[in-house]
Amino acid sequence: MANKAGVCKCGHEIRYWHDPATGQCMVGREWKGHAPSVAGACDCVRKVKAKKMNGTTKKVTRPVTVDGAVVAGALQSIQRAHMTIASEIGALLLELERGKTEGAQPIPRLLDDAPATSSRAEVPTRAAPPLGEGKRLERLEQLEIVSAGAREVLEAVAQWGGSADAAELVIATAYAPRTVSDYLSELSTAGLVTRSAGRATLTAPLDGVHRKPTLEQLRAKCLSSLNSGQAEVLQALFDAGGEETTEGLASATGFASRTVSDYLSELSSRKLLTRAQGLATLHRDLGGPS
Repeated sequence: MANKAGVCKCGHEIRYWHDPATGQCMVGREWKGHAPSVAGACDCVRKVKAKKMNGTTKKVTRPVTVDGAVVAGALQSIQRAHMTIASEIGALLLELERGKTEGAQPIPRLLDDAPATSSRAEVPTRAAPPLGEGKRLERLEQLEIVSAGAREVLEAVAQWGGSADAAELVIATAYAPRTVSDYLSELSTAGLVTRSAGRATLTAPLDGVHRKPTLEQLRAKCLSSLNSGQAEVLQALFDAGGEETTEGLASATGFASRTVSDYLSELSSRKLLTRAQGLATLHRDLGGPS
């Protein structure tokens, strides 16, 4: 049965017969002038509780006895379980490493008692490719993760002998310089090219033969990517042999000099030509002076 409030399990009033420092019942001993009424001291202790007194909370503590053997046994069980898991993980890592060097092998299930109809599907494995074939397959996998535009830029790098600068790639693809830069970043992240000193270089040769387009093909591709005014000024520069003044291009196209100058600035920003002292010069790959 539950004890009465304020009374310990031996039937004494806590406020009179319990030492506040130890919680021990003082029956059988002299304490604060009270004579013992029962021979011998009991071993009861107060329950843990928070008692409100004069607006403050007083914490009452109660000692707890723990069976050390039980706790030690529980800890040993946990330790054995962790050791078993660590052993299984080590075996699995060993199998994976062996698969890299000797060809992938089926990985044994960690749970031998798992039912044969388990919903976990077996992971398909693939034998290691022959020496040299692995690099080709790796390259194909890299190509699969990049966009079509990035692959076109990669093809242009291959056409320029495996290394090309931004201007050459703009001319080859007819993309804007910013677009070419974005595609090169994508290719670099995929491990297909490296970038250094303004040039992109293949990390490994691509399969197949990659021939550089002819001058006529490059010019036609560039003209197709421009608006009519830009294309007319560029064509006039082609006809002039790759180098001409602003006034000469204005005379050839019928545009005002200011309009020609604006078009030349736009063409220069696309890296198709350079301007210096009133003279426009085509990029060498479009027929400009070497």
